[in-house]
Amino acid sequence: MLLYIGIAGASPTSKSTLRKRICSNHLGRHSTPQSTLRRTLGALLKNELHLVRHPKAGGKYWFGEKGEADLRQWMMDHALLAWQEDDEPREIEAVMLADADFVLPLNKQH
Repeated sequence: MLLYIGIAGASPTSKSTLRKRICSNHLGRHSTPQSTLRRTLGALLKNELHLVRHPKAGGKYWFGEKGEADLRQWMMDHALLAWQEDDEPREIEAVMLADADFVLPLNKQH
């Protein structure tokens, strides 16, 4: 099992919504360069989905047209989505990560 913990909006004043973040950053077409979740799943599913990394600007990469589509379909078929709304999401995120009995997040410095 892979647990992804995230917050919609880069800052407390952001207008981004969870729906927009999931649809564009994680399930969007060609969204691997912006999504830690997709890059992580891509690494784990590389052999199963025959994914090949293709470089993009800024040291980022994507999996090509077919790879991106295959990864998105895998996510649609296997991912379970749940969320918790809270006025102070960063506090809850910090508590969840501090109390976690699992591998530390890939996109945070420790």
